[in-house]
Amino acid sequence: MTHEEELVLMFKDRAKYKQIKAERNEKYYRDLLQKDRFTLPFYLYHGTDAKVVRMDRNTREEFFAACNRVIETLYAVLNTENDNARLKELERIIKELNSSKEYSRYETVVSDIVTVGASKRNDPLYQYGNLYLAKYTSDVVGYAIRAREGGEIGKLAHSLVIGAKLLGINLDSLGSGIATDIQTITNLANKPAEPVLFCFQHLDLTKLRNSAGGAVMWEETRFFRYLSDVELDMDHASSLPANCTPLSVDYDELFARIKIY
Repeated sequence: MTHEEELVLMFKDRAKYKQIKAERNEKYYRDLLQKDRFTLPFYLYHGTDAKVVRMDRNTREEFFAACNRVIETLYAVLNTENDNARLKELERIIKELNSSKEYSRYETVVSDIVTVGASKRNDPLYQYGNLYLAKYTSDVVGYAIRAREGGEIGKLAHSLVIGAKLLGINLDSLGSGIATDIQTITNLANKPAEPVLFCFQHLDLTKLRNSAGGAVMWEETRFFRYLSDVELDMDHASSLPANCTPLSVDYDELFARIKIY
């Protein structure tokens, strides 16, 4: 079937079109497995922060456990599920901070709190703990920049801390254990950013899923979830400028020096 015929079928018979795409995808996947199940058909990329990579496994697990405790505690305290006025008040406060040019870290606080809510409702797009990958370097640069606070889970925890402080919640009243966790998160978040990228060519194809945890459509899937542990190391990391933005990166230069797992 030609590309033009596929386009016609897509509009005339969507169900048939999807069936043909699924069958072709399945054949492609079987062919990949028969050839070499540990070699990807294209590179996949992951963005994070070197501070997280340099942690040993125990330290990293303890940090993520602290993040989860803070998220559980502060999300319950903020009670945004039952009190939408809290989010509106946060938006008002942050809007005032924006107008005074003090918004650099505040602008995603509300959306991060909403993301925590989606995760707690088991939205498959907002589950954390697996290695997340993307087809294109430009897609993961933003993740690498945001990871300065300890990856996505660290950023969410820190946003809840910031939100609670902006609302005037007394964090000391939550107990010494949570206060210690908050200090751990804040200490890491206040360190300079060290964004890094990883490029993968060899992963177990049977452990790859799309970002929602479903089957990969090899032609269409752009973001991936890897259902197995990968111990990252700085020997394979490609560093980005600490103050970069996704638009400021020279991607040709980056790809020329990128290291491949």
